[in-house]
This record gives sequence, C-alpha cells and structure tokens, in this order.
Amino acid sequence: MGSHSIPGVWGMSYKTFGGVKSCCYIVLSVLCGCPLAFCWALQFSCVQCCHVWCIGPCVKSWDMNFSCLKKFWSSCVHCLCDPCYEACGLCFFSLIRVQNKSG
Repeated sequence: MGSHSIPGVWGMSYKTFGGVKSCCYIVLSVLCGCPLAFCWALQFSCVQCCHVWCIGPCVKSWDMNFSCLKKFWSSCVHCLCDPCYEACGLCFFSLIRVQNKSG
C-alpha cells in the first residue's frame, strides 16, 4: 500500500506555487527592475559618450598621424624582403614538381 495525499492537494500546491512565483516576480521586478534599468541606462550612456567623444576621435587622429609612417614602413619592407622572397621562390620552383593525378 502506497502513500496518498488528500484529493486536490497536488492541484492546489501547483496553483499556490505558480501564484507565489508570479507575485514575487512582479514585486521584485517593480522594486528592482526600475532602479536597475536606470543604472544600466546611465552606464551605457556614459560608455557611448566616451566612444563618440573620446575614443573615436583618438583612433581617427592615430590613423591620420601614422598613415605616412605606415606607407614608409611598407615600402621599406617590400624593398628589402621582396627580392629575397622572389629569388627563393625561383630557386625552389625548379626543385619542386607537382604532379596532377587525375583519375
């Protein structure tokens, strides 16, 4: 013989659980949701302001000031390295053969 509860207890306990959970969520979201939304709005607005007025212009200034240095460095690297790479490529081109095995 197994244990049995009074008829309707499971239904009432399910409804009680659901009701308390819903009421608790509503109360907590009203008490905590509005202040937290206000705090997150302040946080995101400060981050956005910093990106628009500080970080964006700083990055643009960096790009403008160092674009000539980038071109100079790129030219130096290409002038010094490209001949060596081309010579090595030509040396290895005659040593390596790739065979096409088609079926």
